[in-house]
Amino acid sequence: MAIVVEAAYAYPQLWRILTKSCYFLSTGLAGGSVLFHSFVLRPVLDRTDSESDRRVLRNRSAVLLAVAGTALLLATYPQFAGKVTRATKGMDFSEGLQPAAIWEYLQTAAPKNAWWFSGVTAGLQALIYSLGALLLMSLFLRPVRRHVDKIAGIGVVVLMVAAVFLMVPSRPADLEAAYFATHLVTTIHPYAGGFWIGSLLVLSGLALSRKQLGRDSGGLIWASVWQRFSIMAQVCVTLLLVSGLLEAWMAVGSVSVGDILSTTYGKYLLLKVLLVFSILGLGAFNETVLLPKIARVRAAGDRRGLFHLVLGHFPKVVLIESVLGLGVLAVMPFLNGSSREEVGLEADPPPTGGVALAMVLLFVALVVSFVARYQIQKAIEARAEGRAVPRETDAEPAEVGS
Repeated sequence: MAIVVEAAYAYPQLWRILTKSCYFLSTGLAGGSVLFHSFVLRPVLDRTDSESDRRVLRNRSAVLLAVAGTALLLATYPQFAGKVTRATKGMDFSEGLQPAAIWEYLQTAAPKNAWWFSGVTAGLQALIYSLGALLLMSLFLRPVRRHVDKIAGIGVVVLMVAAVFLMVPSRPADLEAAYFATHLVTTIHPYAGGFWIGSLLVLSGLALSRKQLGRDSGGLIWASVWQRFSIMAQVCVTLLLVSGLLEAWMAVGSVSVGDILSTTYGKYLLLKVLLVFSILGLGAFNETVLLPKIARVRAAGDRRGLFHLVLGHFPKVVLIESVLGLGVLAVMPFLNGSSREEVGLEADPPPTGGVALAMVLLFVALVVSFVARYQIQKAIEARAEGRAVPRETDAEPAEVGS
């Protein structure tokens, strides 16, 4: 008879909760800010005719990028020190913060049949993040802000490289599809969620500049910003849900609902899921109520009403989403172990054919919905612009497309 060994849930120490939460927040904020600037804000501003509005929003975005870089730099060192602490038996966090302890850790000899010690890979990731953070922090300098588009673009590359850097195998045995597939899923899930939440925080911060924008041009700019952001958000959500399905299988697969509710890991997982779906619910409200209303107001040529809608109602919803997102980040450090381990099952079971099929079907459904929504949005925008143009007068600036 097989012996079932149950693993008791271990609550993380306070320093672990703080370092992990701040690390997820900072990487999400940095990644979300560079992606938002490069793929949402910059294309919109390139099409706007209002130089004053363009200057205000570029400057605000530059400051937010610099703040994100500062947060990332401040969080990276404690996070890596925490890794050193956990990897060294008998060490407490205050000792792990010492540069000498970190240097000694990085000099650990590579184990047998490995090219190098895996901690070196984590150290290089921390170094790449730090360099990316310093790049963003350069935007605190006003003369540098005229290059904000280039810096944000470089930041996208640097932060994406850092995010996937831990996937680099340190031993020949890891050069197989299963290794890369598992690491890809466990990498995509937290970063897709973090970038999504980070971009929501950037949106909230950027909306504070609304009083400095023109009443006519500002509404048109932000209508396009919200619509482009909804596409970016759906990409993040698609990756989040598909990767989350496999992660959920590894954590609670083959575990009954009763066991999930009775395990500490399961309770924190359900809390996280509740918060995520609350954000998704608010996002669905944006998609089904606010965005169509924006299209109708644009079609009617009511620019002052459009300004009030896109910079009055929308930021309030996004602020609530941001607060819920911070709640998700606060819960993540408590997702230690898994419900499977707590009830004595295998920790990381391989996905079954049913799980793989469910992942494929979910991915296909999300891609189809994404393409359909994008095409519908393009049709709505075309109709709105087509109807708004005849209403223009010589005294009004031409409407900016999205």
